[in-house]
Amino acid sequence: GDIYNLESWQEVVTVSEVKGSRIRGPLLDQVRSLGTDPQPHRVYTVATSGSGVRTSQPAIRLRDATIAYLKGKWGGAPTAPPA
Repeated sequence: GDIYNLESWQEVVTVSEVKGSRIRGPLLDQVRSLGTDPQPHRVYTVATSGSGVRTSQPAIRLRDATIAYLKGKWGGAPTAPPA
């Protein structure tokens, strides 16, 4: 019910894995605002609807990413939309 009403399901998201030492700028500010400092050697999964993100992962629809997350299908960066 409620989750369906919250988002525009036609938007796409790009998901990538980023080493903590490479998190900078606005993303670092956002992470710190949540009370976390990225650990340099850890790898984090980052999802963004912004354009200009370079990744080997395909962009997926927000709807598919949300459903997969809620079902617990992805522990890390997805490689393809759920079937």
